[in-house]
Amino acid sequence: MSSANSGALRGTAWMLASIVANTIELVLVHWLGPDWPAPLQLFWRQGAALIILSPLIIRAGKGAFMTSSPGIILFRSIAAMLGLTLWIYATSHLPLATATTLSFTRPLWIVLLAWLMLGEKVGGLKAGAVCLGFVGVLVMVQPGASTEAPLAQGAAILSSLLFAFSFVSIKAMTNNNDPLVIMVYSCLLGVLFTAAPAAWMWRTPSLSQGLLLFGLGVASLSAFGCMLRALSLQGAASLMPLDYLRLPLVTVVGLLLFGERPGLAALAGGSLILLSALTTAFGDRISRRRAAA
Repeated sequence: MSSANSGALRGTAWMLASIVANTIELVLVHWLGPDWPAPLQLFWRQGAALIILSPLIIRAGKGAFMTSSPGIILFRSIAAMLGLTLWIYATSHLPLATATTLSFTRPLWIVLLAWLMLGEKVGGLKAGAVCLGFVGVLVMVQPGASTEAPLAQGAAILSSLLFAFSFVSIKAMTNNNDPLVIMVYSCLLGVLFTAAPAAWMWRTPSLSQGLLLFGLGVASLSAFGCMLRALSLQGAASLMPLDYLRLPLVTVVGLLLFGERPGLAALAGGSLILLSALTTAFGDRISRRRAAA
């Protein structure tokens, strides 16, 4: 196996691990529900992640804060915190499958932004696969027929655009920043950004709620760390269509844990989305083999 194929395979594996961790995070947010406002959840989420990172920060010393791109890190943190606030609000008010489906406008934005901001090549097969996935999203959402809260739906879609900016910025940062530095700044700035609103709406968690909030930090840090590793091995436009695989996973989890049963449109749209992800994955492999020949 060539080094390029090996790196792409490892990048895919890390991205899949990130998807699993993100699904766990999604379940925890949904479980906490609207009783825990988004800024308060974010404060606990980022604070718990910062505590988990503290041994690595102590070992790295000043190196944990050394960055050559402070502007990009600040931009990424602002976009991520706004996106996360909207995402938590949407996830708390919508069924898991609905919230996840609406988040799948993100790969469409990411492929476009990766082309515009990073100069990544997007071939016809990849572009077609992403569009197919977006059609699947539309089939599931059924614009005009949904009875879900429109404000929560709008929050989910807007968070996807903000996450797209954040994701592409991360790809730019992985070129000359250690993953630990990126994670440290993400957690630290997240705590600072949410401290004031969290203090205003503060509530002390019970033991079970505290465990859920700490688990939220563990899951988010795991998802972020795995995604950073994936991006260091493979391009953003190649990786993000794999994110579509979250949908069948979340659908099964929603059914088992919350009794949320998908309808026919959800199954049809999910099938298109899964086909999109598989087409992209195999299309990339074929392109690499042709380039190596």
